[in-house]
Amino acid sequence: ASAAMAVRDAVSPELQLYLASEPKVAKLRDELLQDVERRVDQAVRGTIASIVAEEQYRMVTQALLDDTSARMELRVQEGCAELNLRLEEARRLNAEAQARHDKWR
Repeated sequence: ASAAMAVRDAVSPELQLYLASEPKVAKLRDELLQDVERRVDQAVRGTIASIVAEEQYRMVTQALLDDTSARMELRVQEGCAELNLRLEEARRLNAEAQARHDKWR
């Protein structure tokens, strides 16, 4: 933008007046401005779409990680409960065997 300002400032006032008053120049200028606006709009939309897609991917990935983490935590808790039951059963059987052994002594 500053380069365009420098060019505009360098153009003589007479030429600026001619360019402003000439219909063909004004039409071309308007077409060029519309083209630039369209390209900028497309670039902005593309950037926004990319950001939205990345955020959606991040959210889906985070949800999957959270779900996997919750499942793993549940499996660990279930596994620990099962091991505790087995340990208690082993202790009970050991105590019974010890009692029988002591009884036969």
